[in-house]
Amino acid sequence: MPEFDPSMHKAAAAFAKLTDAAVKHMIIISDGDPTPPKRATLKLLTDQQPPVVVTTVAVGSHGILGTGTMKDIAQRTGGKYYKVRNSAALPRIYQREVRRLARPLVFQREEGFQPRVVANHEIVREISAPPPITGFVLTSRKDNPLVEVLITSPVPSGDRNNTLLACWTYGLGRTVAWTTDTGESSQGWARQWKNWPDYKKFFSKMVRWSMRPVDNSQNFMVATDTSDGKVRVIVNAWDKDDQFLDFLNMTSRVVGPDLKAREIDIRQIAPGRYLGEFDAADAGSYMILVHPGRGQAPLRTGINVPYSAEYRDRQENLALLSQMAALTPTGGKPGLLIEDPARPLEDQQLVQRFNSFRHDLARATSPQDTWYLLLLAGGCLFFFDVFFRRVQIDFAWLAPLVARVRAGLFQHEVAPVPSATMGRLQSRKAEISGQIQQRRAGARFQPDVQQPLDTPPTGGKATPQPKPTEPGPAAGPPPEEETYTARLLKAKRKVWEKKQK
Repeated sequence: MPEFDPSMHKAAAAFAKLTDAAVKHMIIISDGDPTPPKRATLKLLTDQQPPVVVTTVAVGSHGILGTGTMKDIAQRTGGKYYKVRNSAALPRIYQREVRRLARPLVFQREEGFQPRVVANHEIVREISAPPPITGFVLTSRKDNPLVEVLITSPVPSGDRNNTLLACWTYGLGRTVAWTTDTGESSQGWARQWKNWPDYKKFFSKMVRWSMRPVDNSQNFMVATDTSDGKVRVIVNAWDKDDQFLDFLNMTSRVVGPDLKAREIDIRQIAPGRYLGEFDAADAGSYMILVHPGRGQAPLRTGINVPYSAEYRDRQENLALLSQMAALTPTGGKPGLLIEDPARPLEDQQLVQRFNSFRHDLARATSPQDTWYLLLLAGGCLFFFDVFFRRVQIDFAWLAPLVARVRAGLFQHEVAPVPSATMGRLQSRKAEISGQIQQRRAGARFQPDVQQPLDTPPTGGKATPQPKPTEPGPAAGPPPEEETYTARLLKAKRKVWEKKQK
């Protein structure tokens, strides 16, 4: 339809004929594109007795203009506005509106009824059974796992609208909902509570719990971190004497971005330290509630899992770049920040206007220690000096090795190489043998010095020859010449003999 006004004007005329209706309610389902209704038409709806309440449901709305029209109609007539992305939610909205109008907002029973404590919470802990009441305001519990219902009414039947006391944590604060009165009035619903012994204690605990805790977790420290798609919850516990608290029966729950609660298995990993892990694959905020044990207040914390790094809005740090460009190097000039966001420059224009390769800077020097290199060189020189002084290197083995390799390659027989030691021994033996032969030959042909060789015969007669004597033993070798050392010793001996005389 192009306009809201004709249809709403016709509906207002129909509602005006219903003079005995207790409730008048109209639901409009649209995308919000039709022209908004006139003020006179809305006035016809709101001036009736009872006024006509219009609930609007935006389905497939096109931007802010469409949703704004639907929201304005609901606000002016006292109705509710819904924005639906899935058409399957329309029956639920219709049922909710029907229940809201068909059921009264207050439940009363003059004979009274007994409230029931249904949770072990610190507000209702250590108090006696509450007295009967005669009425309360009907409310609906939020579909949130953080909501804790503490006291309910046995009537009316069902457990959706019979909540008397509920509490939950909202952000960093706490909220308490009490749907009956406090019994101060003699005509009130809870007029019997004034004589209840735990009256002041009950409301005092309710107020204290709803206040922001000042020292709630003085003996506990909760830390969270995320890594590889998992969130780790670490709880450190001490007592009042700063001693570790061990073997605590800790339980924990977490509510993720999908508003679904999950249990966290917390175990002790060290003295006074407890660890729990859960998967956090979805980006968003996670609310964590840790119960240290009986008699301890719950610990509340949270962690935000960011989106992938590719979604980050990164910007240049112009302040830091300007500071770096303003630095003056030694022997040079300050740098220049190339910035022209209004008119981006092409690469060729950048090269023409700015010289990125500056050659006016002083040569950079970087002194380095070289003592360890000198120490290494000195140690090597000392080692080789001692090595060449004390170790004799003989390369005599190299020639036989080359000959053996050559023989193996060319199939030649290798002549045996005499040992140098055997050669020296054989030459020495031959030398000594020659000396002995010379001495023997000299002793055998030596003439007799007692008879002259040139004496003539006397008287023509032959002189009798003496009998040849048997050759005696060969004369010994002639005495060797005294060496220089022997002569020095002999002279020294003579000097000592003279001193003794």
